[in-house]
Amino acid sequence: MHPPDEPLAGLPTIHLLRAALVAASVCDAAGVETAVVHQSYLRLPTGGIYHSEDLVKGERLLLQCGLLTSQGTVLYPSEQLRALRGLPPDEASQVLLVLAAQQSPPLWLHCAVRNDAVWSELISDGDEQVLCDVIPDPDQREAFLLALANRFLSDTARQLGELGECAVVDRSRQELTQVGRGDLATLVQRVSLISDQLGYDVVAPTLHGRPRRMEVKTTGRASQTHFEVYLSRNEAAVALRDPSWALVLCQACDSSRAEVIGWCRAEAFSTMLPSDQHPNGRWIQVRLQLDSGTLNEGLPPYE
Repeated sequence: MHPPDEPLAGLPTIHLLRAALVAASVCDAAGVETAVVHQSYLRLPTGGIYHSEDLVKGERLLLQCGLLTSQGTVLYPSEQLRALRGLPPDEASQVLLVLAAQQSPPLWLHCAVRNDAVWSELISDGDEQVLCDVIPDPDQREAFLLALANRFLSDTARQLGELGECAVVDRSRQELTQVGRGDLATLVQRVSLISDQLGYDVVAPTLHGRPRRMEVKTTGRASQTHFEVYLSRNEAAVALRDPSWALVLCQACDSSRAEVIGWCRAEAFSTMLPSDQHPNGRWIQVRLQLDSGTLNEGLPPYE
């Protein structure tokens, strides 16, 4: 038997998912001692389908998904777990598979699901079998994988964004400090922590008082010729009306650090922005491909 804190490899099988749901049935809302729960596993009428060790593994899966919490020697079910127990077994297994996959995305995800398409031949054989067992409908299975990939990529994009914004803040403060304006350096702010609706992420002063409003985009891949970024309608609107606005591009060096590549004003991409083609339709986001030659080195000038 695996120790309780050892992560499960690959997607949990349908047998393990069902075992977890059986294990959940003996966890009382008021909390129950782990020893009592494990004794209950030995007495549960499962028709020989689940061994007590299967139920312990299922319990570990519930803990890893946050559906169970352990306080000392007592196990407590979450509200989500109590709701899960009320679902039909097939549906409950699918929900639990979603939670498990979100908790630990499979290694093949980034290559098997890309460009809004699923390349099933790149999914490991074991996980492909799990997906077919738990989600028999092919269309529903594809939708599940696309949603999982989008969530995973969103988390990755958020982490990249944080690295880039921190790099811009650090460099802005460093530049101002180096010219003897530590007082201005303290005014550099990462305003995205307050709101992501402003149309820019970082505000930094100049020596003459006018602020620099910088929208930061961070890429994880190097390119010598072009960079691909996504710009929201609101970001584009702010860019077009605010002469102090600048798009700053960064590149992640590793999982803990990014560096500034360069910057540009709205004029560099204004002709690439879409227009609304129907009175009842509005564009929300645009993908821009910027040539490296359109970028100015470093950050917008502080002088």
